[in-house]
Amino acid sequence: MVPKYLKKFAKIFPSPLLIFLVKIYFYSKKTGLFSWKKNNRIFDDKGVPYVNYEYVEGIYIGNQRNPVSISQEAFTIYEKFEKTKDEKSKKLLINNADWLVENSNNHNDYAILEYNFPWPVYDLEKPWRSAMAQGQAIQALIKADKISANKKYLETALSLLNSFYIEVKKGGVTYKDSENEWWYEEYASNKGKIPRVLNGMIFALLGINDFYKYTNNNNAKFLFEQGIRSLKKNLPKYDYENGYSFYDLLGRPSRKYHAVHVELMKKLFEITDEKIFRIYYEKWKDYDYFQNLPGLIVKEIKNS
Repeated sequence: MVPKYLKKFAKIFPSPLLIFLVKIYFYSKKTGLFSWKKNNRIFDDKGVPYVNYEYVEGIYIGNQRNPVSISQEAFTIYEKFEKTKDEKSKKLLINNADWLVENSNNHNDYAILEYNFPWPVYDLEKPWRSAMAQGQAIQALIKADKISANKKYLETALSLLNSFYIEVKKGGVTYKDSENEWWYEEYASNKGKIPRVLNGMIFALLGINDFYKYTNNNNAKFLFEQGIRSLKKNLPKYDYENGYSFYDLLGRPSRKYHAVHVELMKKLFEITDEKIFRIYYEKWKDYDYFQNLPGLIVKEIKNS
């Protein structure tokens, strides 16, 4: 996020000077110069994280639970457990997986994880949902199932999977654009903007695919194929210029997520062997994000 003072400078300074100021700003962030901000994650006594968002676009969010952060904490712990097999890591993984189980809101045959804070970036009111959260929680629960005899982890993962059948307007995470093309939304709400975030869609697909590989569940296979068809159709819309990518369909540049997009294109090509993912991997992989970042930021500021 660009600090407000740089946006103010955009009205005063010419672009070359503004680019220089942006370079200083990002150098200070990279080196820690002028920075006293602490780690934004806080852990409870069970090792389950909160995220300290502080202020987002002028609105105080503070310490909040984020299902994606909790799932990713489970990923990290699982990697350690695979190497060490120590009981402490196992317990921490189970604690994070238990949080996902206990906070999955059941609706008959499907379950939803909710974000209980607003997200002003897209004008979302609480609670809102996330296909990325659903997909990554599925992956975390699969890892818990691998080290536990408790069936609740896989049962909850299946309930989370079923949420991909539910449209956003009905409290789910899916835009059914056609009979055969479904988009899984990272920032899903009945109110607010519809961003269609690229990386969130793909992370949701990876979670669905992992469930299919782990269980051979035909519903997971169907959901993955529906999503892949939608992604293939929409992917050209995320091509920015000169080998760069958009973060969403609202025109937000991908910034640090560009490198994520590149790796996700490679991953999807390996899974599907679909040519389009190889094409965009090759198109985007050589873009020098850090070299071009100041100019991109200035362009974004000027256009805001």
